[in-house]
Amino acid sequence: MKWSTAAGLVIATALLLSACSSVHTSDYADARPNLDMLDYFRGDVHAWGIVQDRSGKVIQHFTLTMHGQLLPDGDLAIHEVLDQSDGKQKLRDWRVHRADAHHVSAIANGIVGEAKGEQYGDALHLQYVLEETTGSGSVWQFPVDDWFFLQSDGGIINRSTGSKWGFHAFDVITFFQKAPSNP
Repeated sequence: MKWSTAAGLVIATALLLSACSSVHTSDYADARPNLDMLDYFRGDVHAWGIVQDRSGKVIQHFTLTMHGQLLPDGDLAIHEVLDQSDGKQKLRDWRVHRADAHHVSAIANGIVGEAKGEQYGDALHLQYVLEETTGSGSVWQFPVDDWFFLQSDGGIINRSTGSKWGFHAFDVITFFQKAPSNP
């Protein structure tokens, strides 16, 4: 067998196996409580978490403060303040649109194009490309796979994975809690 044929078989097998094991948001349709992105992130939400490099080493701790406001057109504007353990602060402004009961889209500074999301049961799955500037001024883009799961106490557990050139680059684990005064 020629090298190109063997390589093609290996790649095809890997793609087939990864397709068989993928999780779909609709797999969580019966899970409760129901998570609705626009409802949950309206008002004040606080979060905290860690960033891990591809080896699993924690490289950053952070806290996050968010305020979401429903706009007259039904979209949700979210102002996000990220305070990192290295002393840096990042601001991000999101605009989230509900296409239907199960689909959302969003735009934000630092996000390339549009984030696409799907929500069923207690799960929300967002996919987008994050743009980050390195200390040397280089701009890198990371495809991000972002999963949120609403807990019975009203908190959310979130796991985000990012990649670069098709390889796993980082994980972010975040815990969200809605402020008590929010409906």
